Amino acid sequence: PIWGADWGADEESGMTAKQVKDLLTPADGYQKLGAYSLINGAFNVNSTSVAAWSALLRGNKDLAIESLEGSTDSATGTPFPLSSSASDTTSTNGWEGFSRLSDSAIDNLAASIVDEVKTRGPFMSLSDFVNRRISTDNRSAQGALQEAIEQAGINSGIRANTSDTIPNYSDYASIFPHAADPYIGDRNNATGIPLEINQANILLPIAPKLTARSDTFKIRAYGEVVSMRGDAVQAVCEATVQRVPDYVNAVDEPWDENYTNPLFPGGATPQLDSMNQTFGRRFKIVSIRWLDHAEI
Repeated sequence: PIWGADWGADEESGMTAKQVKDLLTPADGYQKLGAYSLINGAFNVNSTSVAAWSALLRGNKDLAIESLEGSTDSATGTPFPLSSSASDTTSTNGWEGFSRLSDSAIDNLAASIVDEVKTRGPFMSLSDFVNRRISTDNRSAQGALQEAIEQAGINSGIRANTSDTIPNYSDYASIFPHAADPYIGDRNNATGIPLEINQANILLPIAPKLTARSDTFKIRAYGEVVSMRGDAVQAVCEATVQRVPDYVNAVDEPWDENYTNPLFPGGATPQLDSMNQTFGRRFKIVSIRWLDHAEI
C-alpha cells in the first residue's frame, strides 16, 4: 500500500516514494490541491457574449424542484432557489418557495451582465467580479452581478407588491431611521426573501464553472510560399492549446513558488529553475487541424 512504512514506490499508481509521501502530508495538502484540480468547460466571467451568458444561466431550465415539505415545482422557466432544498414550493406568501426566470428575463439579465463586464472589467479574480469595489463610483454599492440584476429589473414585480405581508422599510422610518436614501435606497424587506433573485441565487448553480481566466486557447498560424512565377500557395492551421499546472522544466513541482511564502511548510523559500522563472507553466497542444479557405 502507498502508506507502507518503508515508503517504497507504489506499483499501482507508479508514483515515487517522495510523491506518495507528499500526497499524504496533510499540512500542505491545500497548497497542492490546485495542481491536480482542473475544470472541464469553465466559463470566463470576462465574456462579453450575451448568448454565452444566456446559455450558462439557462443550465437548469425547466428543472423540477422538490421542497422540504415534499411538494414539487415542475413549472417552466429556470429556477433559482436559495438552496438545493427549497421551502414550500406551493406557497405564495413571498417568504417561501423560489422564483423562476423566463427566457426573456434571462436574456435581459445576460445583456445587463455584459454591460457590467464592459464597464468594470476585466475582472482579475472571482472576488473582483462578485464583490463591490470601494470607490466613489455610483455603482460601488454592489458588485457587477447584483448591479446587473438591478439594471435588468428582475425583482420589480415582487418589490412593487408591498403590503402588510411584505411591507416597505421606508414606511417605518420611526422604527428604522436608516430605512431611506441614501442608506438602502428604495429597497424594502422583500430584499433577501426566497422569491427575490439576488446574486446568491444566480451564483449557486453556476459558481463551480466560473473562472476569471481562460487556460485553453485557439491559435492560428499562416504560411505562404510564392513561386518564381508569382504563384502563391497558402496554408492555415489551427491549434487548441491548454495551459497546465506543470512547469516547463519538470524539476519544479506545480505548487512551487518563486517568492517567500510564510505559509509554506517549514518556512522554506522555494526558488524556481531559471527556465521556469522565464517561461512559467507548460502549454500543451490538445489538437491541431488544417483550415479550408472558407473557414478563415
